Amino acid sequence: MKNKILIVLLIVVIIIGIAWNRFGNKKDEHVNNNDPATEQEIATPDRMVVKFDSNYYEITPDDENYADLVKACRESFNRQDQKPIVNVGELKNNSDFIEFDYNRISKNYIFFFSGDVGTIKMQETDGVVISKELYNGRELRKKFENIVKDKTSYNLNATKYDASNTYEYLPSTYDFEEIKYDAVYKKEVTSVDEYEKIVNLYHLKFEQLDIEELLKENKIIMFLSKYNILNYEVNVGNIKINFAGEDYVSPQAQEYKPVLMVVSKIVNTDCIYYNYDNVSKVDNLTGTQEKIQGVIQKKNEDGTYDIGYTSFDTPSISKIKINDNSLLGKQKLEQGDYVKVNGTIIDFDETTTKNKTYEVNEISVTKKSDYEKKLLNELKGKNSLDTNIEEHYESESQYDGYAICPVFIGDNVDTPDGFIKVYYDFYNGETESYLGNADNPVESNYAIMDHEIVTIHFKEKISDLDNIHAKTFEFIAD
Repeated sequence: MKNKILIVLLIVVIIIGIAWNRFGNKKDEHVNNNDPATEQEIATPDRMVVKFDSNYYEITPDDENYADLVKACRESFNRQDQKPIVNVGELKNNSDFIEFDYNRISKNYIFFFSGDVGTIKMQETDGVVISKELYNGRELRKKFENIVKDKTSYNLNATKYDASNTYEYLPSTYDFEEIKYDAVYKKEVTSVDEYEKIVNLYHLKFEQLDIEELLKENKIIMFLSKYNILNYEVNVGNIKINFAGEDYVSPQAQEYKPVLMVVSKIVNTDCIYYNYDNVSKVDNLTGTQEKIQGVIQKKNEDGTYDIGYTSFDTPSISKIKINDNSLLGKQKLEQGDYVKVNGTIIDFDETTTKNKTYEVNEISVTKKSDYEKKLLNELKGKNSLDTNIEEHYESESQYDGYAICPVFIGDNVDTPDGFIKVYYDFYNGETESYLGNADNPVESNYAIMDHEIVTIHFKEKISDLDNIHAKTFEFIAD
């Protein structure tokens, strides 16, 4: 009988040992992960956003223990083979989580405090599950609850406001970022003064808004678009906007529709996805032939040359690539030389269709000394000039700067013979700008308008090319 009891007890001990080994180790496994994610697998984010209920909180590298929090997330990583997931939005709406956010890209990582899904890696659409239920999910939640307890909470609300009028002209590319060539422009508004300046400059009519109050917890993005905004989606890491047009090549409208989009400060507005009727790329310009002209700024290591309006101070407007040296004869391109080029586009920035690189088909070169002499002979002693504003560049005060203006010599009206830099100063009252003639203007304080025809009256007769100051700009009235 005793032997039977001992055998039974031994069996019980063995069963308890097996159970403890299985379940006890599993419990320990949730405490210590010996195979955390590496920096190569999950890069350190530019910021973290944590969601509790419907509240979102931002944690940045300036916060105490930021590196330790990132490490804790990596240590909670519970590996599994990648598995597609299509209900990310629903899962995020119904869960609390940490999101690793990165500047300019939107393939974020999302760590869920509880549930079967541990970590999702976001893709172009939806995402993939890369971790099962997190190790230490409860402990991780406590750490983040503690760090955000004194932080401002945000929501993901967003509102779109349409202007009651349209804008007819090509927007200044200094004020607005070009999203689609000649069709969509964007600007983030960061202050009341900036908002009022843009609204007045472009004569936009929005409903009465308390911009100062909106900016306390939101970001404001302004669009000028020839396309309607069909719909938009706001996420922590990005905004997705569908500009809908019946014809992608030819926009629905010839005039620009001003739109204000107000989104929470928690949203990463550096990452905006645009979708024009499911067309993934901006106009394909490769192979297009164009005529360009400008001043050589520098020669690059890849053999291309940067061309600008002046030899320095302004951004390059394009690059040229010369494969056939016979095009240049014995001439050597140097900084300050003025070139006129017939070229074929071989590369460009697809997001803006700018920063084009041309393969040279034909080129004419005016050496720097001859170019400057030619311009000065044309301009010296002049009180005024009929021209147009190619681009303008403002100082930090936004009230002074300089305009780039083309110069046409003789009967040439096709391509500029050069460009000059004309300084202006509205802040100190040295320069005035009018729509129409200054003696009887349609509008005063008209600011500087790119791509419009203008008559410039100078403060003094032109004596050299480096010291040209405007007294008045008179833009031709409609």
